[in-house]
Amino acid sequence: MLHSAMTSSQARIAETLETFYGAADRSSEGAMAGHAYKRSVDDLDSSFVRELVWMSTAFVFYWLSIAIVLTGWPIPDYHF
Repeated sequence: MLHSAMTSSQARIAETLETFYGAADRSSEGAMAGHAYKRSVDDLDSSFVRELVWMSTAFVFYWLSIAIVLTGWPIPDYHF
């Protein structure tokens, strides 16, 4: 899975906060804040990966289509 340095660092911080506050008391404000921070970092990480995959896929298909046009490869014409 792809991770940026920022989200990897934030995930480690979130794990530490959740472990630290979770060990003391799960219903305390600190535990809830640590859990909320971890959840938001996980959401950020998943959205980052999703955007990165989408952009890399679009980049590959864009240049592949240009290569097909420039080399004169036949483009199939499907009629259903």
